[in-house]
Amino acid sequence: MPATFTRAFSRLDESVRESLFVFLLSRGLVLVIFIVVGQIKFGAPEIGLGPSGPITARNAVVSLTHAPIGPTLRETIAQGDVNHYVELSRTGYDARPFGTDAHTSSLYAFCPVIPALLWLISRMGLDVLLAGSLLSNLFFLGALVLFHKLVIALGYDTSTAARALFYLAFFPASYFFSLPMTESTFLLLTVASFYAATKGRWLASGGIGAIASATRLNGILIAPALAVLWWERERRRSVWQMVSVALTSLGLLVYMFLSWRWSGDALAATKAGADRHGGFFLTPLWEYLRAPGTIALPWNVLPLNFLAALLAFAAIYFLIRQRQKALAVYVAMMVLVPLSTSTLVSLARYMSVCFPIFIAFGAVGSSARTDQIIRVVFISLFVLMTAAFAARFTMALT
Repeated sequence: MPATFTRAFSRLDESVRESLFVFLLSRGLVLVIFIVVGQIKFGAPEIGLGPSGPITARNAVVSLTHAPIGPTLRETIAQGDVNHYVELSRTGYDARPFGTDAHTSSLYAFCPVIPALLWLISRMGLDVLLAGSLLSNLFFLGALVLFHKLVIALGYDTSTAARALFYLAFFPASYFFSLPMTESTFLLLTVASFYAATKGRWLASGGIGAIASATRLNGILIAPALAVLWWERERRRSVWQMVSVALTSLGLLVYMFLSWRWSGDALAATKAGADRHGGFFLTPLWEYLRAPGTIALPWNVLPLNFLAALLAFAAIYFLIRQRQKALAVYVAMMVLVPLSTSTLVSLARYMSVCFPIFIAFGAVGSSARTDQIIRVVFISLFVLMTAAFAARFTMALT
């Protein structure tokens, strides 16, 4: 049986084989951490007296015997924005003037593709949280396969593609790919859009990009990068190709139209993020450097988000040197827009779907020592952040 499995596995397409290995390794680790950490039950501290003085220790029980794994996983998954997407899948958007109710108006910040998918899952009679997570994992696997193919299509070798794949799957915030949220779907769509563009299928690229811009607001940022790619690759440029690239904005435009019909405000999605305000993109980085001793705040692991910004800027430099201007433009747009809202909050999460970063570092990691350093840092932070999420710390909901 093992020999048969090995032969069947070796016959798989290289991109599928490499992606499946990394997927099973990373998602298996997420599942184990979710289950084990989710079973930790903390009790009251015990206070005793030792030779050096009072001793306070915290009781904890971890038991996997007859553990309610299903309910535990549901509790672990149902955190932060997941609950907003589930609520939208059940009630839809508030069909009243924007601002009538603070909570329901804030839900306009969440684009409609994921709520629609969760609604379909509920209509099939499936558990929205567990089935939604399974779907996200399947989308992530599909994204990994296409990502591997894209890296090769862009002219990199298979070793670079394998390293980039590993870095993406074990990025410290990549546990979000296992949740019923936008990350897996958005990654799949943006990678697929770029891959179609490298094959000269501009209409498919624009159409897929349109769905991406209806999945997350920053999906629209793929348009400038595709425009650069089109300009570089097409010698016989046509108006139809240009229109196809511009099609990426259609998803967001449709959502803006629906927002106007429902709430009377086409810009409801941007106004729903009231905790953010415009500013110079270097300001949040400078503010962190002024007080680097603060490690974590509610909903914000500052060093991780700061590191994500540095990785993005480094990737822009490397991609320009690698003559990947379109990818560099995409990374620049993806990092500058959130930084220009005067906060580091969620930056690592935003960068987790910015796939050109991992292409850049896949090329940089050609040195065995550099590759090992990246892997050790990423895996260590990945395990730490996944465990913090499973333990329900808001700092892991960054």
